[in-house]
Amino acid sequence: VFVRDIDNPKGRELREMLNTQDFVFAPGMYHALDARLAEMTGHDAAYMSGYSTVLGQFGFPDLEMVTMTEMVENAKRMVEATNLPIIADCDTGYGGIHNVRRAVREYEKAGVAAIHIEDQTTPKRCGHIAGKQIISREKARARFEAAVDAKQ
Repeated sequence: VFVRDIDNPKGRELREMLNTQDFVFAPGMYHALDARLAEMTGHDAAYMSGYSTVLGQFGFPDLEMVTMTEMVENAKRMVEATNLPIIADCDTGYGGIHNVRRAVREYEKAGVAAIHIEDQTTPKRCGHIAGKQIISREKARARFEAAVDAKQ
């Protein structure tokens, strides 16, 4: 999980939880109502699941059929619906390293507390489906460095 905390109070809040609590409970969600319910039931944070978002919002399998802007918009709605920190699934960063940088900035503008980026090849497969392939360590490192470089 890549936790952003520069000018991001929810990122700072999540980082503090991760540093001080034995366990941070962030159930997987796919829309704003879910996030609100997570807050009402006392959860620490909410996780915008890519699988759940793609299936629940669009009815598609989680095979990289939804765009970064659609995912960011969903994350933004969740952020606006709750006071909980939102952790967002950023899939593989939606393309090459330039796409990763843009995705980080867009999720940051949406107000998410953290994202995670996968080390799969593109197009990706859902992590729950057999047959997924991962990129080399060098390519993964470049992808993650691009995310760090994108900090605003």
